[in-house]
Amino acid sequence: MISQLITKISSIVLLFAASVALASTPQQNSKYKTVFGKSSQKVNNEYQASVNSTPQHSRKYKVVFDKSGRELDGQAGKHDSEYHAVVNALQPYIQGARSGNGEHMDKAFYDHAKITGSIDGEFSSLDTTTFKNRINEQGEAPDADHRIAWIDISGPAAAAKIEFTNWRGRKSTDFFVLYKHQGEWKISGKVYDAES
Repeated sequence: MISQLITKISSIVLLFAASVALASTPQQNSKYKTVFGKSSQKVNNEYQASVNSTPQHSRKYKVVFDKSGRELDGQAGKHDSEYHAVVNALQPYIQGARSGNGEHMDKAFYDHAKITGSIDGEFSSLDTTTFKNRINEQGEAPDADHRIAWIDISGPAAAAKIEFTNWRGRKSTDFFVLYKHQGEWKISGKVYDAES
């Protein structure tokens, strides 16, 4: 019953996160980048995004980028334990992607999670076991680079966006919905778009 509720909530949050992300896609050639639907200022060759005002129980974290789009150390939420807990919950996924070891995905995802998206426009929807096997089959991607574009936390629910470059020659944008159950954050669903 809790699993079904989490799955339904995950679907709703994933759709919301995807629509927010599409509405706030950065303009690559503009003077300002857009994050969370607000423009950011260029300060000392760095882009610093504004943080939306949110309800007291919800936290959105700004991320500071350099000119090349790399995340810098001075990000908002640096001292927030929940922020770090969500970042840590994403690490097994990132490690599995780079190492080609699908066993990392067991630590990252709830059993009920779905992985839905497209590669070069071809639709795919997988359960976690099939996704884990596919990661094992494809092997390592040591040159894959990533950045966490944003994290949004509201109580025990969170959403995150990770952008990968050079993941087996592809660029991938991944949206995650996470849930904290019995003190542990795990991924409840992933929606992605990957292209060569």
